[in-house]
Amino acid sequence: MSIRDAYVHSLDITDFVKDQFSGEWDAFFQWKDSVNDMDELEEKRSYLINVRIAGAMAKQAAQGNANASKELARLTGQIRPVGRPPFKAEIASRVEHELAKEKRAQEEFEADLERMSNYSNN
Repeated sequence: MSIRDAYVHSLDITDFVKDQFSGEWDAFFQWKDSVNDMDELEEKRSYLINVRIAGAMAKQAAQGNANASKELARLTGQIRPVGRPPFKAEIASRVEHELAKEKRAQEEFEADLERMSNYSNN
């Protein structure tokens, strides 16, 4: 396994530095600065860590762990944080209805102003 693959698959950076750089953090940072596509490696590493975490939580949830079930539901988007209601079509239609009422009121107001200005001119 190449050093890049070892980095992507490492769960703990400390263990990675011990294994690949004999615990020399300066050497690790020099290597990290020399890698051109470090952002891509970091993204792959984060993805793999999240997959492992979700798998572990799924196992715990299957065993009846309520906290794991709650976290798994949060990660998969089945529950939302407090204060963020899910988007519903009825909310959008209510907003459209209110906008239409406002537009109709504005048009009636302008028509009244026009009618009043015509009345005062006669």
